[in-house]
Amino acid sequence: MASVGGQVTNGMLPYIDYEYYAENPKPVVGMSDVTALLMAIYTKTGVPTYYGSNFVTSYARLSPYRDIALKSLCDVLNFNECHKYIFPEYYSDDVIEWSQELTEEKCIPNEIITLSGGKVSGRLIGGNLYTIGNIWGTPYMPEIRKGDILFIEDTEEWACSVERTLAQLKICGVFDMIGGLIIGKCRQFQHYGTEKTYYEFIYDYLNGPNYPVLAECDFSHCAPMLTLPIGITAKLDADAQTIELAR
Repeated sequence: MASVGGQVTNGMLPYIDYEYYAENPKPVVGMSDVTALLMAIYTKTGVPTYYGSNFVTSYARLSPYRDIALKSLCDVLNFNECHKYIFPEYYSDDVIEWSQELTEEKCIPNEIITLSGGKVSGRLIGGNLYTIGNIWGTPYMPEIRKGDILFIEDTEEWACSVERTLAQLKICGVFDMIGGLIIGKCRQFQHYGTEKTYYEFIYDYLNGPNYPVLAECDFSHCAPMLTLPIGITAKLDADAQTIELAR
């Protein structure tokens, strides 16, 4: 298993030997800008990749956050027929100064938000919204299929930047193709005078889509970070606020 994070990955995509990887696959896990690498490997090889925890920002956290992140990763990598996510009771949106010893973290009560109800089953595609926008239209971004479930998250992002990426994907017809949307937490969202949260901003920009939309999910830069696979079928029940993986 390779766990990757912290470096800009777009520039390395043309130099990867995808044929060799397809013949010798292993799980690749990462988050944030590593979305580009995860998407590229899945697009070029068909091998699922994993949007999930990395060594420093997840496993240098305090207990129970690091334990939950590790368990989620192991559970997703090893499930056979199905896996149902259990959202944590608390989370932290702390921005950590890693040169200093971590002695305490926030315990914010967790609340998953249903924006549009309903149930859907489809292929999971997604990752960091900003990075998706940067690789959209390249040979390394998988084609969005009818009924896909898109998951997106950001961190310390401005509303104007989020709007720019949403506009790009909307013009390309992404939000007309997908069958469901999962919105992760966004720490320190700069609402730019709109007074809206990250998920409210997205939902309103999309004019309240009529497919299932679940928000404030723990697939994000906050702790603990749960792991979502790219390219595996999931069942999203926005009314019951559940997400299940199926093979």
